[in-house]
Amino acid sequence: MQEKKFVLMAILFYSLLGGIGIGWAYFARGEWLLNFSLRRDHLAYEIALVLVVLLLHSLFDILGPRKVPAIARFWNTLHTTLGPLRISSILLLALLSAYGEELFFRGALQPAIGYIGATLLFAASHFPPQKNMLIWPLYALLMGAALGYLRILGGDIYSAVLLHFAANTISLYLLRKAV
Repeated sequence: MQEKKFVLMAILFYSLLGGIGIGWAYFARGEWLLNFSLRRDHLAYEIALVLVVLLLHSLFDILGPRKVPAIARFWNTLHTTLGPLRISSILLLALLSAYGEELFFRGALQPAIGYIGATLLFAASHFPPQKNMLIWPLYALLMGAALGYLRILGGDIYSAVLLHFAANTISLYLLRKAV
């Protein structure tokens, strides 16, 4: 797919997903999801979790395709589908997906159906269109668990958005090259 068209579709999709999350949280609970809480009772845990998950994510992205054939197949399928993206597209896609998904899954859905339910639905939303990408929902389950726990620790979505943005940026950047 052409990069410009893909980015435009992503802007529309993630804006809609984030808007649904904002509206749902506001009308269902009166919660304004864009508020940032300066009170971070567990800031050290949030920072540690973000750093540990980013380290594991980076190892998964760098070593996984070289050591595990299923990850290599997944990686090459994504590379073929997305192609080498420009840095500006990588940053925009990473930011949009982080905000859109966190507003919806951790901001609106998690308070409504719980940590486990939101984590499972996040994994299910990453169900692959192709058989050679079956590792994706399993990875999304683990990442969703970390992101959901960050929502619990921080009381808002922003540490989850930060982790999600950084992880997606790393992956999209590394996807510029096939395994």
